[in-house]
Amino acid sequence: MHSGCRVIDLGCGTELELDEYFPLNPSAKVTGIDLASGMLNRLMNRYPEFC
Repeated sequence: MHSGCRVIDLGCGTELELDEYFPLNPSAKVTGIDLASGMLNRLMNRYPEFC
């Protein structure tokens, strides 16, 4: 893990793993991609500061 690293998550769903990842690397830039718009809406509600 490097400060400011960029991560892409294909099929991200609601990104529950970010609850564990961001405390370890809070400056990471994560791009989540999912075909289900409902999952992306839940993700944006869960992490509005990153969307």
